[in-house]
Amino acid sequence: MTFFNLTFFTRLITSAAGSCAFALVFKTHRRHLALIGFSGLVTYFVYYAVGFFGGGFFVSSFAATVFAALFGEFCARACRAPAMIYLLTALIPIVPGGEAYYTMRYLLEQNTEKATEKLLSTGGVALGIAGGIVFVSLLVGVISDRRARARKGENHGRD
Repeated sequence: MTFFNLTFFTRLITSAAGSCAFALVFKTHRRHLALIGFSGLVTYFVYYAVGFFGGGFFVSSFAATVFAALFGEFCARACRAPAMIYLLTALIPIVPGGEAYYTMRYLLEQNTEKATEKLLSTGGVALGIAGGIVFVSLLVGVISDRRARARKGENHGRD
């Protein structure tokens, strides 16, 4: 199986379109749509690439979420908009909705082996997404706090 194939490019395009569609559902201003589409596309690219080259569900979703959160923080400052509009819509392509559906389906069919398999993959993706958000939130918080303290120290010398 090759990395670049028609299915991969189709998924990239639908990732961008899906992110934009959710942005419209959230009533996001149209001026943000290009960046939102780009972030959805690249988030899925990172998720796919890490998974293709050996990363598991957790590592793939963690890496993709770290990108989405950092890109969201950058766009928020550049466009003077909330970071959440970029983060939430960028994560739409990697949310494990299908995996959760099949987990429930196999549970209802009493197929515990397949249900457990799907549950573990769903949980891995969900934990990766949560971990990536928390990691970047802490990182941005620490950096912001240090910048604020540095500015306070500079201003304190002028008083």
